Amino acid sequence: MLFLVDLPKPVHGMSTINSLVLDQVQSQNIRCHTINTVPSYAAKLFNTPLWLPLKILHTLVCLLRLIAYGIVHPRCLVYRSVNGGIGQLFDIFYFSICCCFGMKLYIHHHSFSYLNRYSGLFRLINRIAGSNAVHIVLGEDMKDKLVALYHIDHRQIRVQSNLAFFSEQAHPGAATQTDRLVIGHLANLTFDKGLDTFVEVCYALAARNIPFEAHIAGPVSDPNVKAVIHKAQADLEQVSYIGPLYGTDKDQFYQKLDAFIFPTKYVNEAEPLVLYEAAHHGALLIGTQRGCMKKVIASLGGYSLSESPSLSEAIADILSESHTRQVFSASDRQHRAKRFFSTLNHSRQSLNNLITEFSS
Repeated sequence: MLFLVDLPKPVHGMSTINSLVLDQVQSQNIRCHTINTVPSYAAKLFNTPLWLPLKILHTLVCLLRLIAYGIVHPRCLVYRSVNGGIGQLFDIFYFSICCCFGMKLYIHHHSFSYLNRYSGLFRLINRIAGSNAVHIVLGEDMKDKLVALYHIDHRQIRVQSNLAFFSEQAHPGAATQTDRLVIGHLANLTFDKGLDTFVEVCYALAARNIPFEAHIAGPVSDPNVKAVIHKAQADLEQVSYIGPLYGTDKDQFYQKLDAFIFPTKYVNEAEPLVLYEAAHHGALLIGTQRGCMKKVIASLGGYSLSESPSLSEAIADILSESHTRQVFSASDRQHRAKRFFSTLNHSRQSLNNLITEFSS
C-alpha cells in the first residue's frame, strides 16, 4: 500500500488526518510505503513567496519517486487526500501517474469547495481516477453531493467521520453550580467563523437580563475582529477574551461551558473538530448547518439553525429556554457525553472496516 499524502509539517486539518490514518494502518501491521508530497523539511517557509516554487520542485521529485514505485509495485493500493482548491492541479499529476500503473485509488475528501459548487478541476480528477476509485467522505452530506454533482456511484463511497480519531477517555465537565449560564466560542476568530454572531448573542442575553458568562478563545489577526471583541468587553462585563488555547488549557475551557456556540458562515466548512471537542466535555452544541454540521450536531443532541438575520436572537431563545429548563445539570451533561461516545464507537467501527478493506 502507498500513502501518497501531505504530512505535517505544516500542520493543518488534512495533514493531521493523513498522519492519523497512516498511524492506524501501521498499527494493523499493513505493509505500506509513504511519499510525503509536501516539503515538510521547509515548513517554516509556509505562507511565504518561496513556498510555491519550493513545492513545485518537491512535487517533481515526488512524481519521479511515484513512477519508480509504480514500476516495482504496479496495481498497488494508493491512499491520497484530495486538495480543496487550486492545489488540485498537483493531484491531477499524481492521479494520472497512479492510473498509468493501474493503481487502486482511495481518495479522501476534506473540503466542500468543489461540492458547494461544480468544479471543472475536480471533474477532471474524477475522470482520471475512474469509476473504480473509492471515495472517502466525512459525512452523508458529502456523499450526497458527490453523487449529485459528479455522478459517482454511491457504492464507491465510504463515510468516515474524523471523530474516529478522538480519545476514548470521558471528560464531561462539572455542571454549573450557579444560576449563571456559561457560553463559549473557540475558533480561528473571524467573522466567517461566526465571531460577530456570537457577540450579538451576548448582547441579546444581556438585553433579556439573563445572568451569563461568555468566553471567547482562539487566535485573531483581523483588526476589525479585534475591535469587535474589545467593544464587547467594554460594553459587557460578562464577556472575556482568553486568547489561543492548547492542550489542557483547551480542555479546561470546554469543561466549564454549559453551551458551545459555533455559528459559522464559512463557505467551505466541512466537519469542524471543535464541535466534537466541546461535545466530548458534555457541552450543549448550537451552530449553523454548513457542510456536515447539521447531522453532526443532531447526532450529539444539539441545535443547528439555518442562517438568517435573526440568527443571534434564535440562539438566544434556545439558551434562554434551555437555562429555564435546567438542561445543564450534571445528569444532562453525562447524557450528552454518552451520546458523544455512542457516536464515537460507531465512527471507530467504520474506521476499522475501512482499514480491513485496505488490508484485503
